Parts: sequence; C-alpha cells; structure tokens
Amino acid sequence: MKKIIPSLVIIILILLIVIGLIVWTINSPKYSYDDVANLLLKGIENMDDMNNVTFEMKNPQIGAKYYYKENKMKMELMYSSDPDMSLTEHIINLEEGKQYTISEEKKFIGIQDATSIDKGIQYQVARNLENRNTPNYPYRYEYRYIRDEILDGKDCILVEEIHYKLDGDKYVNENKTNLEKKVYYYWIEKTTGFIIGYNRVEPNQDTVSAYTIITNMTFGNVKDSDFELSTGDYITYEVDK
Repeated sequence: MKKIIPSLVIIILILLIVIGLIVWTINSPKYSYDDVANLLLKGIENMDDMNNVTFEMKNPQIGAKYYYKENKMKMELMYSSDPDMSLTEHIINLEEGKQYTISEEKKFIGIQDATSIDKGIQYQVARNLENRNTPNYPYRYEYRYIRDEILDGKDCILVEEIHYKLDGDKYVNENKTNLEKKVYYYWIEKTTGFIIGYNRVEPNQDTVSAYTIITNMTFGNVKDSDFELSTGDYITYEVDK
C-alpha cells in the first residue's frame, strides 16, 4: 500500500499538468502579438512598396479608386454622400513635385507643391509597429487577435489596436485608462497580410463590424497614362499652402 500511494500522487500530478496544458492551449490566442505584427509586415512586402497597385476603398460616406505606380498616386472619386463634393480626382506626381486637385463639375485644376505620397492604412499601421521598440518613444501600439472572420469573401483575422502612452518611465494602456478614446479594429487577410477592412468604435462596444472595406486590389495593371491630367476647357490655378 505504501508503494501505491506515491505512484498515485505522481499520476495525479501528471494528469493535473496535462489538464493545465490543455486548458492553456484552448485559452491561448491563435495569433500572438508578434504573429499579428509579422502578418501586417508581410502585407507591406506583398504590396511591393506600392510600385504598381490599384484598389477601391468604400464606406457609406465615400467610395474611391486608388492608383499607385512608382512615385505617382491618384485617387478617383466613385461616389460621395456629400452633395457639395465636387472633387473628381486627386493626383500626386513626385517626378514633377506637384499635387493636382481636379473638379469635373467646376472645371478647375488646383495645383500645389507635393513632397510625399500617402500610401494608405497598411503603411500607417506599419509605421506604428516600427516605433514599438524605440526607447522613450511617446506612443506604442500592439495588435491583439480577437477572432477569425470572413470579410468580403476573404479569410481574415480581426485584431484590436492597443494604444499605449508613455507616462513617466512606463507605458500606460489607453484603451483601459482613457474610456473616451475610440478604438481601432482591423480585418487582416490571412494569406496576404493585407488590411481589407477597419473601423474606429467606442470603447467596450459589444459588436464590431467593418466600416471601411478595401477591395478589388490588383497588381501590375497601372499605366503612366492613368495619371495624365484632364484636357479641355479647365481653369488651372496655384493653391497656396
């Protein structure tokens, strides 16, 4: 009997360890913070620095098609809920160092200097990630896996952006301390790492759905002619910054 008791204790301990590992595995997220970060950075690699890509961005207020080719960018308005919106196209050409705002309705082209191109939400998030290991940087961002979801027919993960602010010598989670600050959520396609949907919602909101969707992304089809200015009876003028 004395020999059986220690054996039973060992068996029970082993079972408890196994059960604990199973519970930990079940409760652990499928994607760690690093996994999500690596997937987002994979999306940057797959975009090939926006060398030749086009996509559409849609939400209930506005729809637009974007063109990128090397150092050129164009935003072509598809629809807008604003009845006063007269913008038709917005073109940036860094070869010329110029930015053009075209109104088909009012027949004008506004021209001003340009030094950079906005590459969109994917690059904005990537910049957040680049600064996460910078010592004493005032802000830090992490992206927490919530669950798997299908968006626009694509297999995605839904992640929450956690915003930290440097307070003295430590970072404070503003998602928890600042309950008036809205929280960003992103839908990331598993195979490409592309952000294909996002929304900014009130903290502690029970349900989250994509407000803006990025769709119809294609590569290699953008031509230099896509950035040519409209011709005809247009008034052109320089816009002061």
